[in-house]
Amino acid sequence: MVRPGTQLSHAPHGVGIVTGDLLVPTTLGVEASATGPLDVVFHCAALLPSAAGCDPAQFLAANATATELLLNACERRSIRRFVYLSSIAVIGHPSVVPIDEHHPTAPATPYAVGKLGGEQACERARTRGMLAASLRLSSPYGPGMALGSVLPLFVHRALRGEPLAWHGSGSRSQDFIHVEDVVSACIGAATAGASGNYVLGSGVATSMRELAMNVASLFPGLRAGPSSQPDPQEGVRWQLDISSLQRDAGFLPRVALGEGIARYVDSQKNPSRTEGP
Repeated sequence: MVRPGTQLSHAPHGVGIVTGDLLVPTTLGVEASATGPLDVVFHCAALLPSAAGCDPAQFLAANATATELLLNACERRSIRRFVYLSSIAVIGHPSVVPIDEHHPTAPATPYAVGKLGGEQACERARTRGMLAASLRLSSPYGPGMALGSVLPLFVHRALRGEPLAWHGSGSRSQDFIHVEDVVSACIGAATAGASGNYVLGSGVATSMRELAMNVASLFPGLRAGPSSQPDPQEGVRWQLDISSLQRDAGFLPRVALGEGIARYVDSQKNPSRTEGP
């Protein structure tokens, strides 16, 4: 469901598009005659941290209130399965690694506060019998990713023939997960009727040094090395323990980072082609 007036690419055969506003309840009461039977709702909409000019209240409305309203609409339609894409940002700063669902939450940004509010809406829905899974997503990448994050920044520098540099020792790490594996996890959670909070990543921590060297290896002769700047997050390690999602939803990441980066590089070299294996 998208806002009226939003430009959409051509939908695949058999896929219908319904427009609406998640913050306007009257647009969520879609009749079954218009949509057909619905078994599950995948809630992937969000106001992202990169949104310019937004005040904290907008993040709370778009990420928390909208989730509550969508859950209410699902209950009116007797849709019992709900998969919510949350964010690992709800924990704030990692204090225990690997990170699992029991890590304390301490959201440090309005975006993360809103995401945690969406999780709490799912928790309330679970008390009413809904099978609602909140997936705390870590560092997704793939086609359509925002150009402001580190992986596409490295790739686009490499495409311009510019050397790659990491700050500090390059030890800061992230848990990258390809968008195909994100989709697989969502479908697995829905199919299995998973319910509760889960962390979603690859289960592998990749340092900024490793990331730069990985990208550089795809461009013969490209240099990669340390910058002269310190890293304010020196040594911070994001690595997720995905065993709960494996147990409850049969989730197993399939796209290794090296393969995923190579496919992303190819898609940027040949933008008219759709990225794929």
